[in-house]
This record gives sequence, C-alpha cells and structure tokens, in this order.
Amino acid sequence: MIFARVKYGKSAGSLGSAPRAIPNSIRPRTTNPAHCIAAQSVCNTTPVIYGILSGKHGESPAARGMTRGSELLEMWANRDTGSWSLLITRPDGITCLVQAGQNFDAVPAPPNL
Repeated sequence: MIFARVKYGKSAGSLGSAPRAIPNSIRPRTTNPAHCIAAQSVCNTTPVIYGILSGKHGESPAARGMTRGSELLEMWANRDTGSWSLLITRPDGITCLVQAGQNFDAVPAPPNL
C-alpha cells in the first residue's frame, strides 16, 4: 500500500496520515501522467477507498469520466460540508486518492445551444 500525507485516517487500514517514501521498486515506470500521479497518492482497493469516503466523510460521486489510458477519473464530494476528493481507478482495479480539498461547488450544466 502506498501512503502519502492526507487529511484522512490514522491507521494503515485507512488512508494513512504519516508520509512515507515510495520505494523505487514499486514506482510505476511509465510516462502516463495518471500513473505518475497515482504513484504519489494513497491507493487501495476500490471498496476500501469508497467506504472511507462515503462512511467517514459523507462523500458521494459527483462526476466521473474515462481517461485515454482507460483509467476511471472520479470526483467525490460532500455538498453539505464542501469536502471533495479526486480519485483515479487504474485498469488493475486499484483506486488512488489523487487530491482532496474543501469548498466544493457544483457547477450547473450549461444550457443546450
């Protein structure tokens, strides 16, 4: 499991709070930006990440799309507290928390022209 400094969790079973170096042996050797981002992020199985975001933070999916590299990119948010999380799920089924923040603001869809 890869850990980075984030606001979530305190145990290794959650999204670790202590920064740790990522050994070169497990760093992706790719030029794909999504894989490079994931290497610096907190990763775990999709159900674990989803469970933490929905259970502990009250977040739910707000937007999603597929990248050219076949990764699923998702924005989760809690519209009441304004917290948000950006996730990327790799083709191997591992989900990584890329970024998280506050002050989420849903933008209405533009009218059809």
